Amino acid sequence: MRILAHLAEDTSQEFVPVKKIAEQESVPTEYAYKIIRKLNKAGITRSQVGVHGGVALNKNLRAITLHNVIEIIQGPVCISECVLNPGICPRNPECKFFPRWSAIQKELVGILSSTTMADILEGE
Repeated sequence: MRILAHLAEDTSQEFVPVKKIAEQESVPTEYAYKIIRKLNKAGITRSQVGVHGGVALNKNLRAITLHNVIEIIQGPVCISECVLNPGICPRNPECKFFPRWSAIQKELVGILSSTTMADILEGE
């Protein structure tokens, strides 16, 4: 998230060097490269090599939801594995927690899906 925020706020050049982002955001450089590769693959960012190379946003911040970013970086948003894969738990369907986990999961995904990077950066 901080990498995307940095790209949105750093208007000094079109492509921002990944090392600069990593240093200023206190993110290990190799981890920053790993995140950028995932964001590039998903079309959120784009990279350019060379002297004036680096990374830039490829999508409008209003089109990037927190849910998108989390799923790109970490995989499915999941409060409990049983919510995404109900058959995994032998206690389901009798489980007393499952209905609550499902409701929380739905609410969480809803909030993350309706919150954009622009919302965060604009303080909404």
